Amino acid sequence: MGLISVYTLPLAQNLLNEWFNHDIEQSSIRILNATQSTLIDHIDKDEKKQVKTILTQATQETQLFALGLCSQSNVFFEKTDNFPSSIDCKLNEFAKKIEYKGAEYFVRSKSLFSNKTFKGQLIIIYELDFIKSRNYLFKKYFIELIVSIGITITLALSFFSYILNLIPSKPAEKVTIPQTGVR
Repeated sequence: MGLISVYTLPLAQNLLNEWFNHDIEQSSIRILNATQSTLIDHIDKDEKKQVKTILTQATQETQLFALGLCSQSNVFFEKTDNFPSSIDCKLNEFAKKIEYKGAEYFVRSKSLFSNKTFKGQLIIIYELDFIKSRNYLFKKYFIELIVSIGITITLALSFFSYILNLIPSKPAEKVTIPQTGVR
């Protein structure tokens, strides 16, 4: 059982990490889809206060840390108050991990388009503490599962061994082979 857990835990963790990366990517797409048309309208009207309100309200999701909106000219149009100063606008989409104030974050950018015209870029920053805590819980529960399976198998084998010992067995009959005169 120990060998099984040693070999399967890393595989299961990789699967879990892929799941979280997919979850973050899907969350980025949902945020972009939910805010894109409204943000573009406010960019076109140069309404920074409304954009900041939208970005601040969107960060109420537990995994989100900060949001920033870059303009076509590669400068911030608006960003939330806790947006790290070390991150600047870039013209291309990117995804990377950063460390900020002793914690890990995942930064994802998504381009905003209106009628195939580039309008800006939304930068989304996720806290990774939730992934670390889920990984810790996953390891804990996985090891508990393997130990539980091992204990269950041991108890089942012990029970069947006990039951088999309760069944009386007939002594083996002595079989004699007649001897012929040939030696």
